[in-house]
Amino acid sequence: MMNRTKDHFIRYRKIIDSDMTLIMGANCKNGAVMVGDKKITLGNGTDFSFAEKIFSPFSNVIVGSSGYSGMYRSFQARLKEGVKNLQEQNKDKEEVDWQEKLILLVEDVIRQMGIDFGQDIINNNFQVLLASRIIDKPELIVVGGLAIPQPINTYDAIGHGDPYASVLLKTLWNKYKKDMTMELFAKIACLSIKYVQDFKLDFSVGINSEDDDYPQVWYVPKIPDYALEQWRKADSDVRKEQILIPYRIRELDKTEVQFLMSNGDSNLKGIRAAIENVKL
Repeated sequence: MMNRTKDHFIRYRKIIDSDMTLIMGANCKNGAVMVGDKKITLGNGTDFSFAEKIFSPFSNVIVGSSGYSGMYRSFQARLKEGVKNLQEQNKDKEEVDWQEKLILLVEDVIRQMGIDFGQDIINNNFQVLLASRIIDKPELIVVGGLAIPQPINTYDAIGHGDPYASVLLKTLWNKYKKDMTMELFAKIACLSIKYVQDFKLDFSVGINSEDDDYPQVWYVPKIPDYALEQWRKADSDVRKEQILIPYRIRELDKTEVQFLMSNGDSNLKGIRAAIENVKL
């Protein structure tokens, strides 16, 4: 184990000297969805850049992490390497509980990061949001710095922007929860990112508006019973793949996210007007 000295802190300053984030996930009627901003603050907030924070280490799994940028980049690299090793170790096995193995791998990676970077730093500045679909239904979990996975039955958010976005998230979730779909939650989450950015509530959260950029949005659809039945009865692998195409796990393209955000500016104007018209 490394010695937690001043030299150790200086060595890892570049790793802990940048970025927080806002990543939101929800279990909806038709599947799980994850939405994240792209802003990375640098140099103690004196500069910034943009990067994707949600990734897919292998099929049927998406992962987003919050915290200083060096930490989540280290987490991504470690997780990808761990998945690669898992696939190699289990390539000849017919039945593998990939969901369980992935959760254990995430726990191990976070524990090791606690050893390498300091447990206090990881506890206070790092979280992981993970969505997977092993059979037909997605599962969404959050894992904190203590590497304890917690299932998410409704919605959750991780990152420095969570307290600011929670006003919109909680209000709109409660308003629409009976009819909450992946698309509807994605609209709420994208609006929340715009809200935090445009109202200047947290300068570490946002998208590159000057480059016509948009948040990351990933869908993990449920596979309905009738499609599963068709899949089981299919007489070829090609036919099986065709049946599952509408339910593939995927990241939405720019045009799709643009549509989700089409009412964002007008909604934010309404929110601003309502605040300004408050009578005391």
